[in-house]
Amino acid sequence: MSQSSKQDLPDTSSDSDSLESFCKKVLKSRIFLGEFKEKRLVSALESYRDVIVVDVHSESAIANDLEIIRSKLLSVHGQKGDNHWIGVTKSHNRESVLIWTELESFYTFGRYWFQIKTVRFRNNEILLKLKVLRSVDDPPPRTAEQELNFKWEDFDWPLIERMGKDFGIWIQQQLRNFLIFLLSLRINPSQIIFFIKMTILVIISAVVSSIHVVQALGDFSLRLIAEIRKCVHVLTPLFLGTLDVFSKIVGGFYMLIAMIWRDSINLRMPRNQFQPLPPPRRWAPRKAIRN
Repeated sequence: MSQSSKQDLPDTSSDSDSLESFCKKVLKSRIFLGEFKEKRLVSALESYRDVIVVDVHSESAIANDLEIIRSKLLSVHGQKGDNHWIGVTKSHNRESVLIWTELESFYTFGRYWFQIKTVRFRNNEILLKLKVLRSVDDPPPRTAEQELNFKWEDFDWPLIERMGKDFGIWIQQQLRNFLIFLLSLRINPSQIIFFIKMTILVIISAVVSSIHVVQALGDFSLRLIAEIRKCVHVLTPLFLGTLDVFSKIVGGFYMLIAMIWRDSINLRMPRNQFQPLPPPRRWAPRKAIRN
């Protein structure tokens, strides 16, 4: 697979832009499973990088593509004599590929699903920008089908049909017993008339009571509004007078401070500072010059 991929690679040694576009085309938006293992200091960059380990067995496709990109970058920049730090290396045991990157935020060490956002070609570094999708320990998002813990085929439909029939028979028996009970009662016309009278009396009492309650609430509301209006009318002059007194007190306090400040300034000024101005000279017309 690696040999066929290498044969399909375009010849990008003559053009850095085509090499950059090729790397982004192959790696951008790729999703893979990796392990955030450690942070290491890169002496060539004098900076720390996050080390992501990609297993060549479980993620063979992305590992093979990373190895191809790394070999192509080494060949191109080796011919040019550039000292670019390539953020893709092989482990010592050749069992994994190491990605040296900068994660956007702080993450604990562990296994995550990553997505390659882009490939950055800096002045002295070639960096793969990764995005952390989610942790392997987090449960995957549940879909609507996963939320249903049962299927319609799991129901015992014959049992449900039999239970429905039994419930219908029970309802019929209860209705029959109720009708038999009503027919067994001995009701006199006088009892029916008394029941109707009591019902009408209860309805009339409820209506009259409701009317009286509404009238009482309306009367109470009107009296309360009138008392509030009187209270506001009486308290308004008192409130305005109190406000006027406080404003005069505050204004007098500020005037006192201003007078003390003015007197202190006048005392600090020397008296000879103000000298009389000389009298203005009178203007006299010039005489005409005779030739």
